[in-house]
Amino acid sequence: MPVFLDEKDSRKEFIEEQLKKVDCGLSEFMAYIHMSTEFGWECGDDIDEFIASILDRFPHMKTDALLEEIAEHMEGKEREYYAKNNQFKVDY
Repeated sequence: MPVFLDEKDSRKEFIEEQLKKVDCGLSEFMAYIHMSTEFGWECGDDIDEFIASILDRFPHMKTDALLEEIAEHMEGKEREYYAKNNQFKVDY
């Protein structure tokens, strides 16, 4: 198990591990967050479990800050993917 000097690095690695269990992109993730908070939408059990696992591991983390970190991480991963696989070679 790696030793982290910064908790943010530890969270980033844990988020990356947990994201492998969730099959969604950034837009779907953000839509679920919006729909669940505004309208009580309850069809994303895997996303709920994903968020709960991170909050269990880092209980002092505020939910809004956590969601922002997750979104930043997901956006970075999507940018990496599209930079490698975009047939139109759009620069980000």
